[in-house]
Amino acid sequence: MAPTDGAAAVNPLDPVVVATNHGTLESVTMTNDEGRVVEGIFTPDRLSWKPGVPLGYGRTYTLTVSAVGDQGARSEKTSTFTTVTPRQPDHAVLRHHRRELARRRRSHSASAP
Repeated sequence: MAPTDGAAAVNPLDPVVVATNHGTLESVTMTNDEGRVVEGIFTPDRLSWKPGVPLGYGRTYTLTVSAVGDQGARSEKTSTFTTVTPRQPDHAVLRHHRRELARRRRSHSASAP
């Protein structure tokens, strides 16, 4: 299962994969921190599962997985991870970029024929 249980600051663009090598996945439920189910997609052979929608930033997700092994034994595993919270933009940097852009526009329009 990736990401691993307890993982923090996971990039929401990184793949989330649940897979088994010895049996089949019976069910996979992924919920966000608001209790909403994240829809997912099984492979036809039910050896792996992935979310069908993009994950959000600054969220906690819980995966609950049930599988049946080659010998018929059932197992269940739960994993929780959090995605990275983006930094707030540095407003001083944004102001600098706006001033620089305005300066370049003035310079360009003054030199135009």
